Amino acid sequence: MAEAIELIRALWSGEKITYKGVYYQTRQAKLYTRPRDPIPLYVSSLVPTSGRFAGAYGDGLVTVGGEEPETYREILQNFEAGARDAEKDPTLMPRMVELGVAYTDDEASAIEYRKKYWAGTFVPALFTERIYTPKMSEENGKVVGADIIKQAVCISGKPQDHIKLTQRYIDMGFDHLIFHSAGPDQRAFLEAYGREVLPRLRQAQKSKSDDAIVLKSSRPDQDFIDEHNP
Repeated sequence: MAEAIELIRALWSGEKITYKGVYYQTRQAKLYTRPRDPIPLYVSSLVPTSGRFAGAYGDGLVTVGGEEPETYREILQNFEAGARDAEKDPTLMPRMVELGVAYTDDEASAIEYRKKYWAGTFVPALFTERIYTPKMSEENGKVVGADIIKQAVCISGKPQDHIKLTQRYIDMGFDHLIFHSAGPDQRAFLEAYGREVLPRLRQAQKSKSDDAIVLKSSRPDQDFIDEHNP
């Protein structure tokens, strides 16, 4: 991955690039359609040991929620150390986390949808072993029970439960949040979450910072809806 990141950034310069790496090689390669602005590369870290790499080579960090708080503290510590090793300021680098949520009181259906589409992601072997195909992931996911999903996913129709979950990650140092719902009606989720949860979350943050943007709770967060339903 380090070679890929180096090569991508070199190509974005618009120059002819001859690159001789272990995994990637080019000869006078040139990108004619350069991005107008530099594109940030977020590097994933799901375990503490990869946090340092993300800080050294990435422009930001992305991870997934649901683990013990100590795991994220170690990831962020290593991320910051890696950034400093690369002479970057970690305080200026985004930290993104994806949180599994279901904005509903129908716990049974929420668990079933999560098991149907995402059960394999709850098995650590998906990320550490040679699992190549969706079928292999599906087979591994059959061992996942409802209790595992309830521990990792916020299933509730109450906004305060979702705000409480999110606040834990904000307090740990994450500043970019992705809310992932597995239900089939994505528009209904986006509209309800944008109307009932996100404005309250912003209001909660405003009490800590006068710079936070607060939206009226009487209408959905239209930017959030439009961004996720192009």
